[in-house]
Amino acid sequence: MTPGQRSPAAALTTRVPRSQGKLGPDDLAVVAGALPAPAVVVQVVSPNNGANAGLSGAFDIAAADGMPETLRMEGVEDQTMEKRSLVRMAAVAFDRVRGDALPRDASRDLILKVADEKWKP
Repeated sequence: MTPGQRSPAAALTTRVPRSQGKLGPDDLAVVAGALPAPAVVVQVVSPNNGANAGLSGAFDIAAADGMPETLRMEGVEDQTMEKRSLVRMAAVAFDRVRGDALPRDASRDLILKVADEKWKP
C-alpha cells in the first residue's frame, strides 16, 4: 500500500455529505466534481458482481513513513490494529474489490449518468 492510501468507502464517507442516510444527486455531483483531482480515485463496482470474497465490512488502511501500516475494521465496535497478517489480508481484499471495479473514467461517466437519469427534473 502506498502512504495515505485509503479504501474507497472511507474517501467517500469523508467527503460526501449524506443527507438523511440516502445518496442523492448533490452527493453524486460532489463525487464527480472531485474526480479530476489527481489524488482522488473513485471506482464503481457493479452490484451485478455480487459479494466480494474476503470482504465482510468497511475497512481503512493507513500508512506513513517510518510507521507500521494500521488497519481499522468496522463492525459492532471499530477495531484498529497493526497486526501485519491482518493488514495484508485487508490489502488483498481491497485489491480484489478494485479488480472488479470499472476504470476511473468509466466510473465517473456512470456516476454522472445515474445522477442524470435517476434525478432528472
